[in-house]
Amino acid sequence: NCNDEHEQSKSNGRSNKMNIELKGIKYTAWSSYETHHFQATLYVDGKPLVIVSNEGHGGADEHYPHPKCAGNFRAKMRDVEEYFENLPLAEIGLIDDDGKPVLSQPDLESWCIDQINDWLTVKDIKRKLRSHILFTIAGKSGIYQSNKRPNPSRNATILNDLTIAEIVPIWLERAEA
Repeated sequence: NCNDEHEQSKSNGRSNKMNIELKGIKYTAWSSYETHHFQATLYVDGKPLVIVSNEGHGGADEHYPHPKCAGNFRAKMRDVEEYFENLPLAEIGLIDDDGKPVLSQPDLESWCIDQINDWLTVKDIKRKLRSHILFTIAGKSGIYQSNKRPNPSRNATILNDLTIAEIVPIWLERAEA
């Protein structure tokens, strides 16, 4: 149960590493106003801990104990919060007045937002891959789509031939270009 795991990790001196995953994502685009409207289950070290949700109206995420997590829910959530507090500061994509990247302390809510955004990106890529040939052209920005494979003389990289893990960074870099 969750309480036993918490006590074990404190008493046996294991590393502060935590395997955190967001699974079972349910997302509603039409009601996402200021934030994502979603519900998902947060798994910690392979076990469900919390149901995370947001109504999509700009408020904070809500956390409810998952029905399969018996034991000390609050203690395990403190462990999750402590895990994020011990992570290094991360760039948030903004630049300050001195031209330096703005840094922020990661937390569970920002991590969940990133996971939802990643999930939506993969969903969008898969949708496009089902109906189009997607490719990049060396020396040009953007991602191109066609109903047939481009001529090899175009020096194109066919995204349909790559894994999703290989496509995502290309997509994120070039889709914004």
